[in-house]
Amino acid sequence: LKELRLETLKFTHLPQDIGTLRSLGYLSLIQNEDLCELPKEMSSLVKLQTLQINHTAITQIPPWINAL
Repeated sequence: LKELRLETLKFTHLPQDIGTLRSLGYLSLIQNEDLCELPKEMSSLVKLQTLQINHTAITQIPPWINAL
């Protein structure tokens, strides 16, 4: 799986096993307005190039994101 669009699904959190999608290059979380943080397991997404978080409650980017 290289692209995943989880848009407008009213997520409050992402499942921890999202970190197993190691080929993921694009992840869109647009309009999950109650989503307030990204799980640390996402640090395993080493091929992630694009992360869309428009219209979410995420106010801070976690420090591990710089390692991707």
